[in-house]
Amino acid sequence: MPGLITLNCSSCGAKIAVDTQDASYTCQFCGAVRVLDSQSPVSEFPAAPRPAIEQPADVYLEQEGGAIRLVRRWFQKGLIPLAVFCFFWDGFLFFWYWMALRTNASIEMLLGPIVHVIVGIVLTYGLAAGLLNRTEITFDRQQLSTWHGPLPWWGSRSLPLGEIRQLYTRESSVKKNGRSTYHLFYTNPEGRSKKLLSGLDSPDTALFIEQQLEAWLNIPDQPVQGELPR
Repeated sequence: MPGLITLNCSSCGAKIAVDTQDASYTCQFCGAVRVLDSQSPVSEFPAAPRPAIEQPADVYLEQEGGAIRLVRRWFQKGLIPLAVFCFFWDGFLFFWYWMALRTNASIEMLLGPIVHVIVGIVLTYGLAAGLLNRTEITFDRQQLSTWHGPLPWWGSRSLPLGEIRQLYTRESSVKKNGRSTYHLFYTNPEGRSKKLLSGLDSPDTALFIEQQLEAWLNIPDQPVQGELPR
């Protein structure tokens, strides 16, 4: 009888609910197309290849000796509202402490807004990093290295090339300033997924970096469960 059945996509392994009244359906995770018929419950066609991504304006490539480097600037227009907020937040705290010190305020009064000071420091440091920092991914035929700077930031690492079996992009479930962010993952020889880059503002930037690394590492692009839909 017609109705919903649950199948596993053999391309990416995702569980998919399918209406048997339909002649065919598409996996919403990897794009693989399947046809339902009476002789064979599931006939499969390979997932369509992902279209080539043009190089975004915030990414450029460098070559130095035998190494290739992909550089991404962090600066985005979305930092402008944060810059305005930090200007007024930090300015108010500066004025408050200036007045408090002029009037010989007590220790209790000086420590009162300490949480606001910590918040201001964190936000201002994040703003400065967004304005000044960049991410560099270096490929030198032996390892793949990521570096974030010049202001210190977490996430820098070096990976032997044999540790990377597949690359894929995933949309974050957490919004940043009301907008989606994207993470780049890799799978190791044991099949475990690990994050390589996080907090990318544009899907095109994330997919271009994925595309470029796959070309450098000679890795065929394969669908992965939970990746950014094709």
